Amino acid sequence: MNTPQSMMIGWASLLVAAGGSYILAKREIESRRKMQREAGKRDTEKKEWYDRLGDPNANNPLLNKTSTTSPLEPSAADKPPDKT
Repeated sequence: MNTPQSMMIGWASLLVAAGGSYILAKREIESRRKMQREAGKRDTEKKEWYDRLGDPNANNPLLNKTSTTSPLEPSAADKPPDKT
C-alpha cells in the first residue's frame, strides 16, 4: 500500500518534471518566435482571430481558395429536403 511519504514523493517529482518541461518548452517557443521575427517571417503585432481570417498570408486551413462554398455553410447534402 502507498504510504503518505511515498505519495508526497510521487506528487513532488511529478510537479518538478511538469514545471521543468513547461519552462524548457516556453524557452524553445520564445527563441523560435524571436528568430522568425528577426527574419521577417513573423508579425510583431498581435492580431485577433477575425483579423487573421482575412489575411491572405495566413496559413489557415478554413480558407480554402479552390472551394466555391464556405466551410461554415452546410453543403447541399446537409440541408433538409424542401417540403412543398
